[in-house]
This record gives sequence, structure tokens and C-alpha cells, in this order.
Amino acid sequence: MLLLPETSLLDDHDIDNIRDYVRKGGTLLSFGHGSLFDREGRLRENFALADLFGCECAGTLAGYKRLAFPAGSELASTLSLYPGALAVKPTTADVLAEWKYAGDSPAILENAYGQGRVIYVSAEELAFGEGSALLGELTARLIGAPSFEIHGSRHYALLVNRQGNDLLCYLLNHDTTSAPSTQGRLLKQSNLPQLETPEPVRLTIRTDQLGDFGSAELIPSGQV
Repeated sequence: MLLLPETSLLDDHDIDNIRDYVRKGGTLLSFGHGSLFDREGRLRENFALADLFGCECAGTLAGYKRLAFPAGSELASTLSLYPGALAVKPTTADVLAEWKYAGDSPAILENAYGQGRVIYVSAEELAFGEGSALLGELTARLIGAPSFEIHGSRHYALLVNRQGNDLLCYLLNHDTTSAPSTQGRLLKQSNLPQLETPEPVRLTIRTDQLGDFGSAELIPSGQV
């Protein structure tokens, strides 16, 4: 899946590559002003990828708004914020969500293009927040459930790289604290706050998505 953020700056070559990628079966998730600015930051009159989004830009959408789902959208999560958004006019896309109290302007749209599919959100991606359930729903709608899922009580990040025929999964715990300093000098070890004790973490791997592999091995920290 290709993610096109609010702040993307795209020239004609980028636009052609994205269009070709989706036409051949790729999936795209785009937000806000995605494809509205060229490489120099100049504002276009309309989305350069309007044919992929299945909608046209109709200006800004000011004022109070709340995300609402029409019947049959199959989306259940919502946003805790009431973000700024663009007004859009659907052409070929299906509307998955609307901005209530803002003229029911489309908020989330889904469009088929060639062999691929596109979801466009008229608000910026920062409105979703980290770990957003709605963002997970949109991603799953395009590419299915995550191949890897972490189950624990703390804040973790998972990085996956390929090394030859192996997949290496790095589990990072972001809830540990770094060593504090006083006047530019590190505190002595005896004065450091105790880091949180380790907790059991469960990692779910969807083998139906990753294909056949022989085994999974746990590699201790520092040995990769």
C-alpha cells in the first residue's frame, strides 16, 4: 500500500508513477491536500490524482464537523478530534463517511482505478492520531489485516526487514526512559531511575499472508 500524506509535493513524473502503480493493481491511501501541491509547493487548481481519488477538490471546509457513516459503509471507528478538512465533490468514488454539521460533505471516499483501489480522506493524517482504530480499518480495507500484531500493555513499534530468505522483526519498546542528565553530565548509575521491568509480549504472525516458511526463531537482544 502506498501512503500519500497531507504534505506530499509531487511533480508530473511522480504523478505518472503513482497512477501506473494503482492501475496495475496497487492500493493507495491519501489524505487532505495529497497531490494538490507540485514539487515547488505551488497549489494546483485540482487534485493531480483526481481520477484516482474519484473526486474533485471544492475548496476548504470550515467550521464544526463530526465524522458520520452512512448505512453500508462497514466502518465502525470514529475520530476524537474535529479537524480541518477539504470540501470535495465525488465523481466516481463511493462515499464511506461524511462530515455531519458541515453539509454532509464527503469525508472518506473509496474508488476503483484500473486493477487497484484508492481510499481518500479529506482531512490530514495527523487528525487520526497514533494507533487510530479508524486508520487500521482503512488500511485493512485496502490490504487486509496486519501480517504482524503485537499484544502487550505498553507502547511498541515493530520494524520488519528482509535479509536473504529471512524476515527479521525488530520489537522496540518506547516506554523505557533514557538516562537523564544534569548540566550536560550524565547522572551516576546509582542515581538513575529504575527502568520498568520486562513484561510478556505476544506477537501474532499471519502465515496465510506471508506465505510458506520453515520456522520462527526468537533472537535475544543485541545478537542481530
